[in-house]
Amino acid sequence: RHRYLGLKALFPGVSDRELFRRHVRTMRDSGTAEAVVQSGYEATRRVLGEERDVTALFYSTDLHALGGLRYLGERGTPPGPALRIAGSNNIEFISRFGPWPFSSVGMDFDAIESAVAEHLFDREPCSLDIPPRVHFR
Repeated sequence: RHRYLGLKALFPGVSDRELFRRHVRTMRDSGTAEAVVQSGYEATRRVLGEERDVTALFYSTDLHALGGLRYLGERGTPPGPALRIAGSNNIEFISRFGPWPFSSVGMDFDAIESAVAEHLFDREPCSLDIPPRVHFR
């Protein structure tokens, strides 16, 4: 909702349909959720095939981490003290899905969107001091 309001403020004369067509990317545009999970699976397989002393894997999204867990399950290597797993986005139902929960980094997107909206028309770069939260599981 906040993104939509920001786009409407930037492009007041553009219809809702046209805003969506031009500026909104959906899961369909970047691949299905299953494709993202498979990407995490393949990346984990590749990393663990190349490196012997891996002690932690950090994934760019929780869906990627879910793919990594799928690979570890098939391999019979559960995460634990010897191999820690973390994702990003803190999608709680995903991070608790599967045989093993994993940690995840979450951002306060409401605070980020508010700060961006506040500085949107400044036209100067700015820094935001909104720390992420790590959810250990």
